[in-house]
Amino acid sequence: MTDNCILFQNAPKRRDCNECQKIIPAGHLEVVYQKFYHFDCFFKKKEIVCNKTIISIATEEYMDENEEPKTFVSLEDIDCIGGFNLRISDADLSKIREHLALAKGLFIFFS
Repeated sequence: MTDNCILFQNAPKRRDCNECQKIIPAGHLEVVYQKFYHFDCFFKKKEIVCNKTIISIATEEYMDENEEPKTFVSLEDIDCIGGFNLRISDADLSKIREHLALAKGLFIFFS
């Protein structure tokens, strides 16, 4: 993953949110964008780009088109290709989609 990607996953272990400094419990939806955030803290702090190619979702390991193992997939590939075993719930995926739809027209400018 590059620094320009935003990863949504269930937290594999307890860690602190970079925004509010409170604990993100293991198993709760977290956002990884250079640091770790609660889902709601991330959307309060960041203006989000609606480009589905940089939005990634954690998935069970699979082989990409180059036969390289991957553990995340872009939201665009989920919509176009499908068939991935996501490591988040359908409810969390819907929550992500809703927040991105509300963020339409806002952009992150990457350095």
